[in-house]
Amino acid sequence: MRYLAETRLPADEVLTRAERAFGPRSRLGLTSSEGMPNRRAFLGGGGHIVVTTLRRGDRTQVTLETREFDREVRQFLEELPGPPGWLDRLRARLRRAR
Repeated sequence: MRYLAETRLPADEVLTRAERAFGPRSRLGLTSSEGMPNRRAFLGGGGHIVVTTLRRGDRTQVTLETREFDREVRQFLEELPGPPGWLDRLRARLRRAR
């Protein structure tokens, strides 16, 4: 199954959170392989989770592909903060204007 989301977090923070949620020291204890700077793969338990990130402006697109871990992936996505809203964009403009 493939899941898509957007968040205001930087890509490296998304991958750090994924490592904590799915990696060797997590409750799932999946084996982690780094591969590329914007991607992590977690394997074990007869399934896998692949997390890919792409930074676009003030948001990060997150793609998660999984087999056997749909519930855990949905929970991970629910815990990510959403994309920046109008108030976040206004604050950023005001900071730049100073």
